[in-house]
Amino acid sequence: MMSSLVRGFLPISLAIAFGIWNGYYAFDTSLREQQQQGKRATQQPTTTNDSQQPPKALEAGQPAQQKS
Repeated sequence: MMSSLVRGFLPISLAIAFGIWNGYYAFDTSLREQQQQGKRATQQPTTTNDSQQPPKALEAGQPAQQKS
């Protein structure tokens, strides 16, 4: 009875272990890159640069000119 349990349990355990290892091996590089990109996105500078400032017409309280 014990040998039939081992005979059924061992191949399933090996298949699960191989699947976990294979997923780790295949996706480890892309997951690390994704984590680094997420860290970069959260570490944005607190000062604004020229591209993030509103147009000067809006700063002065004047209405923006419309292009026709």
